[in-house]
Amino acid sequence: MSRRFAAALFPTKRAPVWSAVVGTLLLVAWALWFIFARVSVYAVSQTARVEVDTAPNPVDAPVSGRVVSSHLVLGTHVAAGEILVQLDAEAFVIELGKEAERVALLAPQIAAIRKEFSEDERAARGEGVAAVAGREEAQALSRAVEALAALKSHETSQLEVLRQQRIVAELESTRMRFEAEQRLAEAQAARTGVRRLGGETLARLSDRRARLARLELEIAQLESLRADAEGRMRTLSREIDLRTIRAPVAGRLGDGRALRAGAVVDAGMRLAVVVPAGGLRAVAFFDPESAVGRVQPGQTGRLRLLGFPWTKYGALAVTVDHVGTEPAEGLVRVELAVVRAPGIAAPFEHGLPGIVEVRVERASPWSLVLDAAGRFVTRVDSQAGGRLGANAPAGAP
Repeated sequence: MSRRFAAALFPTKRAPVWSAVVGTLLLVAWALWFIFARVSVYAVSQTARVEVDTAPNPVDAPVSGRVVSSHLVLGTHVAAGEILVQLDAEAFVIELGKEAERVALLAPQIAAIRKEFSEDERAARGEGVAAVAGREEAQALSRAVEALAALKSHETSQLEVLRQQRIVAELESTRMRFEAEQRLAEAQAARTGVRRLGGETLARLSDRRARLARLELEIAQLESLRADAEGRMRTLSREIDLRTIRAPVAGRLGDGRALRAGAVVDAGMRLAVVVPAGGLRAVAFFDPESAVGRVQPGQTGRLRLLGFPWTKYGALAVTVDHVGTEPAEGLVRVELAVVRAPGIAAPFEHGLPGIVEVRVERASPWSLVLDAAGRFVTRVDSQAGGRLGANAPAGAP
């Protein structure tokens, strides 16, 4: 008994040698593992959630107004174009009715004036034809009278010669001279009549054209009034449509305000969110330094739903589909396809929050330590550079 106790207290000289050998072997094994082993490296998202393939459609109030009726009930299915909220538009409806009455009254007035214009235009064309015919007739009559006057003048000259020769009586010569003068006067009157007829015709045509111009002006004024009324009607119809808030797509109401008749909404206020039917996917948001250039399409990972411990409900397998390269609000968006394996008890529906872990590489612990050291040095240098820049005097290069 005393020998065993002494051996325990004072081990033999071989014990330190075996301890050194075992320690050396463990150190070599750890060094080999540290250099040559491969471990999975995961990029962990800041936030994540389950969404439908087609983005949910928010429904915002386009204008301010008082609620007349609301059909926002969470979870109900709505059809595209179905009325969700009706705002007060009574004033616009009344004004629209007045403008419609104006258009209805202007239409027959415009039609009547157009008909009158058409009749006057036709009459003007008829007067033009009649004026040409009358002028030609007057000119023909004038030529006939002038020819007769020329004949009488010639006969008078002949009778004057015969009278001087005392072949005819002086009375006959005098009578013929008076007839010639009468015919000349008639010819002059005919020429004057032709000129008068042309002036009268021109005056009538001018009056007719002036009347047509007045009718054209009246038609243009009425058309302008009708165009203004129709434009006002379109504006009022647009205002009424803005106060009839409809579902942009078919789907389920995933969010909605509890609105009652008489409530007042402001322009741009979010009233509801319509979640269209379709497949589900995971959308995760990563820090740029851990995602850009590291998370790539085709990589696999897992989705752990918040509120459903993965140790009890399991995790959902995911595959990276699309990776954003432009951070929004300091985070990079990554879309992932979700594979729900059998035996996973966690629910799977739109809106569930969670955390996504994507395996970005397999590396040795040695390289991971070097990466961590490099990032640490880079961070320290950037912070030091920022302090130096902040403390540099104004105007320093």
